[in-house]
Amino acid sequence: MPIKLNIKQFFYVLNQGKEVIDTLFGKKNTLQKNEILPNILNKNPEKIFEKLIIHGIIHEKNDKINLDDRIISLLEDYLEIGEINTDTIIGDINTLKKNIEYYRNDKQIKYLKIIRKILTKINNTITRQIILLDNQVDKTFKTEQNYNNRLKKLENYREERNNILKLIKDTEKFLENEKGFFNNVRDDEIQFLQKELKKTLYDNKDYLIAIQSQIIDYINRIKINPKIVDKLNKLKALKDNAELRFKTNIKDVVQKNNSLLFQKQETFKWQVPINFLTDTDTGRRILLKVRKKVKKNSKENIDKKPTIKRIKPPTKRKIEIKRLNIDKYFKKFEKSKIDLFNFIFDSKLPKDVPQNIDDRLSYFVKISIDYEKKISLKKEIKYYKYKDENGKTNKIGYAVIFPKNNKI
Repeated sequence: MPIKLNIKQFFYVLNQGKEVIDTLFGKKNTLQKNEILPNILNKNPEKIFEKLIIHGIIHEKNDKINLDDRIISLLEDYLEIGEINTDTIIGDINTLKKNIEYYRNDKQIKYLKIIRKILTKINNTITRQIILLDNQVDKTFKTEQNYNNRLKKLENYREERNNILKLIKDTEKFLENEKGFFNNVRDDEIQFLQKELKKTLYDNKDYLIAIQSQIIDYINRIKINPKIVDKLNKLKALKDNAELRFKTNIKDVVQKNNSLLFQKQETFKWQVPINFLTDTDTGRRILLKVRKKVKKNSKENIDKKPTIKRIKPPTKRKIEIKRLNIDKYFKKFEKSKIDLFNFIFDSKLPKDVPQNIDDRLSYFVKISIDYEKKISLKKEIKYYKYKDENGKTNKIGYAVIFPKNNKI
């Protein structure tokens, strides 16, 4: 049975065994004692091990050492790493419900203290879980080598994202149901924390929409790439076995395909060693040629008379920019039979209203947020291609949104 410590003693023991804890947490694995010993700076490492085991910080079995799960959870929560877990939030919401009920029955300050603590915890935990989800999605796509595992993990993260979104909606519903308590309770801090939580939930819904788009994009890219990679691997295997010419029609394909003839010839820059230029005859001749060329160009520039053109300053003109009437515009959208993105990009706007791509995108985002209860978000992402000022083709991913009264 581990010996219980007070806070001061607990941090003192953690500080003494910091090298052991750092090694075990960093390796994320059970280690032999002799694997940890080189990392301990203390003159008496056995004493450090004994102290950590007595207080339940680490556990030893058959000369194998592992870090206590509570310490791992503490570090993962603080460092915002580890696995996504929404169960803690569900537990916190249940605790919040109970303490609100306790306070209604018996108005004691201790219940208000717990309510403050839980509101703060839910606010921090939801944001941390979403940041963790975003990091895990990005890390899986970039580092997971196995095709099936990468695809499966991303699909699981999409499910986690849906669970978090449901949790946010349930929390919003709970806060709405308990509106009477939060409005009437005589505690400024609780009212402030409740408003902060509402704002966090609202902002994080937008974050989850972006994560959903990213996951769908990654899944689509994964499903396309393996076909090409698989074909290249088969061709490489045939080439390595000197069978490429005999088991494929590569010779006929290459003879028919003359696209390389029309490609621009690549030129590569290379740096000349200084000692080659100064110590060899060839290098000195190159330096003389460069010197003559530079001299000639500088003389031509001096002889030329600069031509100065007077440019008239542009006449200043006041341009009055009007804002789009979003309410009126949304009513038109409700009567249409097309999705919101295409409605905004295809419809004619008043001439005096900003209407470039960025402006139209801002209208799309504003309507999707302000009229959330009047729109229906479909479970698909579509893409819109356009050319920028430089003629470069760009692609925008967007959510498919219809009015709720539309049965499409």
